[in-house]
Amino acid sequence: MKPTDKDLVIAAQNGNAHSLDILLERYRGIVKVKAYSFVPRGLERDDMLQEGMIGLFKAIRDYKLDARTSFRSFADVCIDRQIVTAIRAATRKKHAPLNSYLPLSVAEATEVKEATSPLRRLIAAENLNETKDSFEEMLTDREVSVIRLRMAGKSYRDIAVKLSISQKSVDNALSRAKNKLKR
Repeated sequence: MKPTDKDLVIAAQNGNAHSLDILLERYRGIVKVKAYSFVPRGLERDDMLQEGMIGLFKAIRDYKLDARTSFRSFADVCIDRQIVTAIRAATRKKHAPLNSYLPLSVAEATEVKEATSPLRRLIAAENLNETKDSFEEMLTDREVSVIRLRMAGKSYRDIAVKLSISQKSVDNALSRAKNKLKR
């Protein structure tokens, strides 16, 4: 006899990894349909599928066994919410500059490679180094350190730990640097 969703949820909530795997596989098709129907610009189909699977996992973890709602209905809501949250986060413009701009080192390499003659390559490299130096003169040492770490892909938390400052200080340093560079 095939175990019910409720039986599998009980077992999964009690740490049975096999039951969790069965539920995840049982609902994968539903998650796939939901996830692939919403793929905004900036996200990939696999990203949306992963978000949907996270929503399913949260449904398994959080389902109350005494609820009047079926697990299927609860899972549908959790999957939808997780996908919508991911879409909102991806379509916000908050991190657009960090996501779309090239680090100076990449821009430098591109500009230098695209220069046609050795003399032009040398001039392009010198101009970029001068620009980089002038940016660094405008910024404090902390702002430069924070920007370099952020460009290296570090999170606010990682930067805060590395520099022994608060995450709010990291955010403030980035904001000050952006404002200075805008001028």
